[in-house]
This record gives sequence, structure tokens and C-alpha cells, in this order.
Amino acid sequence: MKKTDLKSKAYNNYMNRISNESIPVYEPEIGNEELVLLEDVIKSNWLSEGKYVRKFEEKLRKVCVRRYALAFNNCTAALITGMKSMGIGEGDDVIVQSMVHSADPNSIAATAANPIFAEVDERTLCLSTETIDKAKTVRTKAVLYVSLYGNTSDLDTITEYCRQNGFILVNDCAPALFSMYKKRPIASYGDFSALSFFADKTITTGEGGMLLTDNMDLISECNIYKHDGRRERGVDVLKGKGLIID
Repeated sequence: MKKTDLKSKAYNNYMNRISNESIPVYEPEIGNEELVLLEDVIKSNWLSEGKYVRKFEEKLRKVCVRRYALAFNNCTAALITGMKSMGIGEGDDVIVQSMVHSADPNSIAATAANPIFAEVDERTLCLSTETIDKAKTVRTKAVLYVSLYGNTSDLDTITEYCRQNGFILVNDCAPALFSMYKKRPIASYGDFSALSFFADKTITTGEGGMLLTDNMDLISECNIYKHDGRRERGVDVLKGKGLIID
């Protein structure tokens, strides 16, 4: 059997299995309002980012108490773009917890940096200053904090620890939208935070992610990565070293 046939068979077996689950692991709630809005998008004949994406960014920015928000095709893309935009790359170490989704160390590796695994605090299932301190190296440039299952540890202490050590704090709060720590949104912490809108998340767009930050320079740099060298969508000027293409 060909490799493509084996993959197709495995996928079909998977779909047959989950379609017959009596208690689904996750089941998105989609109603008439979503159908009306989807019809509006289709009738507009503009199927990529449009007015609803801009409204979505603005609403999430306010909910998460951030100055800027930028939508991505998924949370992993937001993490990779955010880290690259902050200068994380080859030769750098990024601490990430060992009990975590593979997307987090994979996003670090995608920047050419090294994922350095740290233990989680057994009470919170998240990083703590103690577990970070045990894992840090002379090449540590950032900490990728993950609110596993919507949990959190002492984010104020971790934020101050990263500031004192000169570490970038990346906050993957994909499963923690609307979650709070000391009456403050978890997504408001970090040099930037990232959300996911996959089918099993708090709210879903099918696929999708969001980068949130208070740093205008970071958003500008992320836009360049996201829009293939352009400063923003609709600006078809590419600027590089001695190069301008209009």
C-alpha cells in the first residue's frame, strides 16, 4: 500500500472513531448567528481577513487589557512570529515546562533557539520561579510560560523574576481566555501573550490564534513577518537593505 493510502486510511479510521463518541472530548457550540455571519463573509466575496477579523482583534484586545492584538492562522504561528520578532533565535535558550503541548517546544525550535525543559510546580502544573531558576543557563533569553489547563502560578513574581534576570516573558495562555489572576486577565501578562481558537478552546474559529502585547514596535515587526515583508496588509511596499519593491 502506498504511503499516501496509509495516511488516508489512518485519517479515515480516526474520523470514524471520534464521530461515534458518545461523550465528545469537545463540541463547539455553533448556532444561527454564526451561520448568518458566515453567509455575510461569503457574500462579500472576501474570504481572507476582513472586517470581522478587525472587530475580533479589537474585542479581544479589550477583554485581555492589551493595547494591540494581531490575528494569526493559529497560536503556534503567533508564538513563532512573536519570538522571532523579539530577536530570539540561534544560540538562545528558552525555558519551557516539560508537561506541555508539543507546539510550545516546537515553536521555540522553529526560531532556531533551544527549548530547555523545566519541571512544573505540582500544585499548579505551571512554571514557578524555583523551577525556572533550576533550568536557566548562561544562554537563557526567554521563558515560555504556559497556563496549562487554564491554571496559573504566581505571575507577578515570575514577571518580576524575568525582569530582574533580563528574560523575555512569553505567555502562552491558549487555554486560559477569560481566566483571571488577582482580578487581572492572565493574557495581560508577558512581553506578549498568545491565544488559540482551535475547536477545543474556550471560543473557536475552527483554527486561529492571536498575539497580544502593549509593545507597538513588536506588533509592527510581527506584521512584517505575517505580511511577507509588508508593514501591514494593503501596503505593497517591501523595504529591505537597499531594496524597495513597489
